[in-house]
Amino acid sequence: MNNERRMVGMKERLFEKMDGGRIEYVDKAVDAVGITWKPHPIYAGVSLKTLIDFEEAGGRFSSLLVRLQAGSEIGEHIHDTL
Repeated sequence: MNNERRMVGMKERLFEKMDGGRIEYVDKAVDAVGITWKPHPIYAGVSLKTLIDFEEAGGRFSSLLVRLQAGSEIGEHIHDTL
């Protein structure tokens, strides 16, 4: 197996682990498998799964998984949360 194929396999396994993993907070735990994928509000073919919500984190950070269908892309954009 060449390095490129091995890297793709590792990325896929990592994504599967994160998509089905568990998020541990100070006061609660959430299973990622129970979080719904939602379509991106602007980019077609892009879905988001919010693991840690910006508001729940006190406006300090967020953590999302991003899934793109073949041929989809995320254009240049700015996150104006600061």
